Amino acid sequence: VLLGGFTFGFTKLIYSLISLYFMSYYSNNLTLGINKNKVLSISSKKINDIKKYLFSCGYDVTLINSAGAFTKKEKELLKTIDKSIKFAIKKRGKLEKDYQNNKDYQMYMLYGQTILLYQTEISKEDEVLCKDGLSIPLNPLLTPVENANLYFKKYNKGKTAVKILSDLQKRCEEEIIYLKKKEMEARDGTPRDIIELKAELISLNYLRGKNSSVKSILKKKSYAPHYLKCDYCKIGYGNNGLQNEELTFKIAKKDDIFIHVKDYPGSHVVILEYTDLNKAINLACQLALYLSHLEDGTVYIAKKKDVKKNPSKIGLVNILKYETFHVRGIEKENLSIFQNLN
Repeated sequence: VLLGGFTFGFTKLIYSLISLYFMSYYSNNLTLGINKNKVLSISSKKINDIKKYLFSCGYDVTLINSAGAFTKKEKELLKTIDKSIKFAIKKRGKLEKDYQNNKDYQMYMLYGQTILLYQTEISKEDEVLCKDGLSIPLNPLLTPVENANLYFKKYNKGKTAVKILSDLQKRCEEEIIYLKKKEMEARDGTPRDIIELKAELISLNYLRGKNSSVKSILKKKSYAPHYLKCDYCKIGYGNNGLQNEELTFKIAKKDDIFIHVKDYPGSHVVILEYTDLNKAINLACQLALYLSHLEDGTVYIAKKKDVKKNPSKIGLVNILKYETFHVRGIEKENLSIFQNLN
């Protein structure tokens, strides 16, 4: 038993070292010589296969990302997305601070009303009005009515600010979720997925459009999603926002089943055909988690007709009516299927 355990652990270690060795070569655009007659080029698909293998062995897949297993262009794309995420997080912090400074605006209305109620008891030299358990700062250069009006103005200003800041905070959170999904797509996508991703980011002004092939993508009228087919269902999924919208709003029918990981960046997953609904939902839910690099979690399940576009970002949606289902791990058989997806 000890020997068997040692052998299994040693095998995993060897696979990891070989994988990292391959990736270091790939990141520098080199090839690895096998012998005098054969040369192995490390492709992005091969890197993805290595990544999925380590995931199945229980390793943290972020190890792959830290190993530099990307081309120079992919690294630049990831750097741009990461910079945008950091900027959005910084913006969120500032909005939260402004919100906290204005959230007590209703107190100003109470201050103004209290000043008017006790205005006859206020002297010109008074700097504070202490009534009804309140200590209200006063400007001695102003009359009681002027002091009250000053607080009413603060109330109106705070009320408007809180509404605006609340909306801005919501949009900022959506942007952070969106960008984190783009980061995931940049790491996992096929060459086609990534060039469409660049086109998407150009259209939203996160990238500048210099590459003619990327510009041509923007003129396309359709962006084919990916499919998982088995003997009991056909499931579509997107690897970028353009594919997600194509799948959900052009390909899917109103009663098709839409699935998405709850409160987490992820792909649109839609069950398009099935002969066994329960098995199809189980497979699709696990696929949604797999595409989000999660081993377990909660997913939304909805009819496509209850999913509406969120106009703020490509691929974001609002789900009007849904059920939730908690997935307690990806089954070994399904994991094998997912690892062979294109």
